[in-house]
Amino acid sequence: MGFSGGGSNLLKAHKHTSAVQDGGKLDMDNVTQAELTAGDVIFSDGNALQRLAIGAATNSLVVNGAATAPEWAAGGGAPVVTTQSITPTSSQTTVSGTFVDVTNASLTLPTRAGGFAFISAFASVLASGANTNIAIGIYHGGSLQEVQVNRLTDASNEYPISVTAMQALDGSVVKMQWKVSSGTATMVDVANFYSSRLQTFECS
Repeated sequence: MGFSGGGSNLLKAHKHTSAVQDGGKLDMDNVTQAELTAGDVIFSDGNALQRLAIGAATNSLVVNGAATAPEWAAGGGAPVVTTQSITPTSSQTTVSGTFVDVTNASLTLPTRAGGFAFISAFASVLASGANTNIAIGIYHGGSLQEVQVNRLTDASNEYPISVTAMQALDGSVVKMQWKVSSGTATMVDVANFYSSRLQTFECS
């Protein structure tokens, strides 16, 4: 590209645009050269261009603490994903009007900084009488938190109830609990169908 102008040999100040005598557009497609090494990143410090040498294969490009420039940091690596699942004891019953633990429905979360678990509890239930409310809940983080109630209009059919929650991977216990408004509630699990289940999907 030519930089002469007006018969002078001096290189005129320019910005590399398509305007006349402005140096022309920079050809970045394997033509323009600079004192760089493979993989270098170029950024501005507000006054001039700066070079950031390529980082390690496991690094991630992040913004520095002052939010003024990019820098390399240790990469997080691939996410760690685990699951847990347990089937409550089939045909168990409760007559409790307050929440109690479901038998064989307890899991312990792993401890992984920054990780979370998606928790799912679902159950098939029967009531001993019509128009009975049966509720299930998820105990996590040290207390009963999410609750779902289903009104069973008859005593002849199984009814589904489900509830979900999120919990940090802090090594705490997750449990399914339940209660009934009157009479007896029965939990049903059909072999190989897992119609009642407590499970977690854990990611960090």
